[in-house]
Amino acid sequence: WWCIDLYTGETLYYHNTTGPVTGLTYSGFDYSGGISGEALAFGQIYNYESPNQHGGFPYLWSTGAMGGYAGTGDTNTWLLFDAVTGNYICELINVPSWAGGGSMFGPAGGTNVYGKDGSILYYNIVGTSDPENPYAPATAPFYLQCWNTSRALWMRPFNGNTYWMWRTYLNYTFDGNNGFSLNVTIPDMTGAGSVRAVREGQYVIGGTSGKNNGTYIEKGQLWALSLEPGNEGALLWNISYTPPETEIPDLVTGGIFGGGVMSGPNVDPEDGVFFFKQPMTREFWGYSLETGEKIWGPTESENNWNYYGMNTNIYNGLLLSCGSGMSGSELIAYDIKTGEVEWTYTPSQEGFESPYGLYPLSITAISDDKIYTTSTEHSPTQPLWRGSYLRCVNATNGDEIFKLSFWGGGGGMADGYYVGLNFYDNQIYCVGKGPSETTVKLNNDVVTQGSAVLITGTVNDQSPGKPGIPAISDADQQAWMEYIYEQQEKPIDATGVPVHVTAIDPNGNTQDIGVATSDIGGSYGISWNPPVPGTYQVTATFEGTASYGSSYATTYFTVTDAPQGSVTPTQEPEQQTQTPTSSEPAPTTSSVPLSSPSTAPPPTSEMPTSTYIAIGIAAVIVIVAAAALVLRRRK
Repeated sequence: WWCIDLYTGETLYYHNTTGPVTGLTYSGFDYSGGISGEALAFGQIYNYESPNQHGGFPYLWSTGAMGGYAGTGDTNTWLLFDAVTGNYICELINVPSWAGGGSMFGPAGGTNVYGKDGSILYYNIVGTSDPENPYAPATAPFYLQCWNTSRALWMRPFNGNTYWMWRTYLNYTFDGNNGFSLNVTIPDMTGAGSVRAVREGQYVIGGTSGKNNGTYIEKGQLWALSLEPGNEGALLWNISYTPPETEIPDLVTGGIFGGGVMSGPNVDPEDGVFFFKQPMTREFWGYSLETGEKIWGPTESENNWNYYGMNTNIYNGLLLSCGSGMSGSELIAYDIKTGEVEWTYTPSQEGFESPYGLYPLSITAISDDKIYTTSTEHSPTQPLWRGSYLRCVNATNGDEIFKLSFWGGGGGMADGYYVGLNFYDNQIYCVGKGPSETTVKLNNDVVTQGSAVLITGTVNDQSPGKPGIPAISDADQQAWMEYIYEQQEKPIDATGVPVHVTAIDPNGNTQDIGVATSDIGGSYGISWNPPVPGTYQVTATFEGTASYGSSYATTYFTVTDAPQGSVTPTQEPEQQTQTPTSSEPAPTTSSVPLSSPSTAPPPTSEMPTSTYIAIGIAAVIVIVAAAALVLRRRK
């Protein structure tokens, strides 16, 4: 396996797990087995707090659950690795069989959760077995147990326990039998079913599904046991209910690819609801967790393709259904308390390459009121049909936020970034808000008052995949990203992003120059007439969009005074070409200053010095012109 930097895509390290294929079995379709070695099952960040030590420890676990339908491998031995380096740390043996193996999100036995401190916890209800008949149902006494990885890795019999310290000793073999952080006697739970939901430190909910075929009713039950410190295992409540009546005969099953029978109860403690689903009829039912009474259902039958499965998620009071993920379906959001449809997202087909009419959908991540889905199927043919997308859907109203050409290979969220494998090009993509860079400049940084300045610059995307490319508007982001990364046609009418240009004038006042929009090349420009002389600071600010973070840049320019004066040199020759007559009086110079510029009155504080210099120069020109005219008359 590889460790990839989420922010740069750089490979940080590689861990070789090569080994022989073991546990080869025939599944009815082909032979399959497992590659022996250190295949990863899940990760963990354990947050340890004591008077002596604090901090989070990132780990990777290999549980030995590998290979095809048979799931071969030694599931009772787990291997621990350092997530930062990939190096082996230690092993954990004698992991309970009901906690062993599989993915963290697909348990092989007990109900598994991450603890508040990051510990990996497995909860289970166990009874007392009959040594004479080990296959007989367990009987009283019953126990509520919690197996805890942190407990198992802390205990070192005969070596001393490391109080106030967290030490996963290198190459040490820890005993999983020491990993039970909870083992308390509970009331008689004969036929009580299995754990359905866990809220650490509060309660555990479990129960049975019951049965209702229209002629025979077997009531189901749900119960809650306390997990509050000092009161663990106490019965909090117990309710019974009548499950939904199924229209499917008992002898009918879904087969290996079918939808199966009634599924439930699925418990949602936060909303006080538990629900059932029937893939064969594509319906849902909702029940009150307080009374056990049915409160809604059945819902209207969903798409026929959902016969193959009705995958569900619960988010912010919504029951999200999207079918099996292997055939055409819609994403439907039900109000989990009423069963009413809040919104529906339909992945309409493009062309005729997919046989389903609608694209398959699988929810791969939910974050920040956004639902991420991909499309795939059980046995894709080559070439892969076109039109598959990574889709981002608004969880509040079902609107499509964006989509990107992407044949689903699963994915996940971390730090606001979605990471997934795209089977179209077999590349791993990281999708999220990218950093930006803004520049600003003036071709002429010294101008005369009254002249316009042209302020230009660029706004670029600095994402590590293609740093330096133009930043493009959210509306054109899909076409632009597919062009940049997926060799699709370049959009010809894409627009850039808004840039707000402001200035601070010589008096410290803020001047709002305006908003310019960059073009498809990343450049922007805006013209402006500065009002007063002096030095200006210009700031170009890109405030960011849904696609890019914000950035800004500054530059400076100076405005000089415009030339002043009532007479210009180009007007003097016209006065000198006039031929005076004898009747004309001799001109005088009383209308102009007789003093030289060096004796001109000093400027006051109200008028700039440069203005007086200009007036002095004009006076010299006028005096010289008048003197020349007098001399000419005397000749």
